[in-house]
Amino acid sequence: MTRAIDFYLPFRYLHRIRLKQWPKIISWWLLMILPTATYFLFFATNEWRYNILNYILLLLVVVMYYELGYIYNDTITTRSEEHPTMRLSAEALQYGRQHIGIIYLVRMLFVLSLMFVLGYINQWQEWIIITLIWVLLLQPIFMVYNTLRNQKAVFFYPILVSWRYLSFIWVGIHQSCWADACFLLLLSYPLEISIERFSMPKRRMRWIRDILPNENAKLWFRVLYYICAICISAIMIWCKQLPIIWILPFVCLIIYRLLRWI
Repeated sequence: MTRAIDFYLPFRYLHRIRLKQWPKIISWWLLMILPTATYFLFFATNEWRYNILNYILLLLVVVMYYELGYIYNDTITTRSEEHPTMRLSAEALQYGRQHIGIIYLVRMLFVLSLMFVLGYINQWQEWIIITLIWVLLLQPIFMVYNTLRNQKAVFFYPILVSWRYLSFIWVGIHQSCWADACFLLLLSYPLEISIERFSMPKRRMRWIRDILPNENAKLWFRVLYYICAICISAIMIWCKQLPIIWILPFVCLIIYRLLRWI
């Protein structure tokens, strides 16, 4: 049962409304935390406790902000859809629509407060300013995505999910291997989920049918994808002499996908 507090607290809406089941919640945390934390903490130059604090605060900002897009989609966007996916109960839907302004205000105040803390403790360095501007653009991008339907939304989805993941990489902008880290971060999940989106039954692209002909093929596709991803990442790390720790997310994710497949 949806409670009013689910609209305001971080992770509550994501867990209780969007994910709901524990396997999906665990999957989200693995797919989100492993790649973003690996690259963020590698590039961060402060003491380890400050690096972890920075990551946690940034994760809260991104999730709080991203959840606003979910809330808008489930309460406002559904009004204009012919056959909307109703994730909220009638009571929760009414509350969300009636209090959407307050929900936005509370969440934005929380997000801006955390952003100020992030900027202050990092002395408003270049990377944190770029990061905060990047994150602020996440909500307008999500709103554009919410206005699109059918195949247009599918093509815009990779931008949205990639934008979320790349929010954690600007800490290493001046490092020579930064572009390589960006590529591997996108390879870790955004590319995989984007391919799956192109295979959705109502929006399946002709060229994707051979890869994912139906919903039952997703399990083996995910295993195959991460086998390819770990090979690509290993080759990059070997040829470019990149940090070996960068392969960690792919090792963990292929193990996770194999366990789910078995």
